[in-house]
Amino acid sequence: MITKLRKKFILINMSLVLLVMLIVFGALGYSTISQVRTDTENALAMAASLNTGDSSPKPKIGPGGHRESFSMVPVFTVTVDVSGTVTGTDQARAEVEESVIEDAVKAALSSSATEGTISSLGLRYLKTDLRDGMRIAFADTSSERAAIMRWLVNSLLVGLGGLAAFFLISFFLSRWALEPVEAAWERQRQFVADASHELKTPLTVILANTGILLHHR
Repeated sequence: MITKLRKKFILINMSLVLLVMLIVFGALGYSTISQVRTDTENALAMAASLNTGDSSPKPKIGPGGHRESFSMVPVFTVTVDVSGTVTGTDQARAEVEESVIEDAVKAALSSSATEGTISSLGLRYLKTDLRDGMRIAFADTSSERAAIMRWLVNSLLVGLGGLAAFFLISFFLSRWALEPVEAAWERQRQFVADASHELKTPLTVILANTGILLHHR
């Protein structure tokens, strides 16, 4: 009985700990994924708003100002005319092969959406209309995947380590918490054993006398 109670105690405790860890790591994961996606989207928006050939923006740091949002996500922009022909590229913040540029432009132009993801190339794009064509900004999503993988690995390691630690704590805590119950259970068993032993003598005498009376009426 005590063993069953101890197992139930550990199971309930570990279930509560696991629930709390899932909530915490889920919130951290959502925050991490949202942040890396926001960085990529900001980099895209910044690249799409610049003219082709402009130098990369630099963060402003100083006592009289504030530090602006700045991302090191690799981005490049492509300018196309109304017929879809590439008229210029800006690779100041990323070096890209021509074949990748061609495939990326084809995939972006084949979609009617203003922004989206090209999974086969690992790119995210944003279109901006111009007078004589369109500017398409592309951002590499490998940093997003790397950040998500780091979060998954770190969460898994920390989660397993935390569960192991909480299991040991729950094991010793169950022994301490159920120690009074175990002592009371042992005292009850000892009382029943003593009572049964004390009752054996008078019962034996009664049975013996009853047997004598039945044989010698």
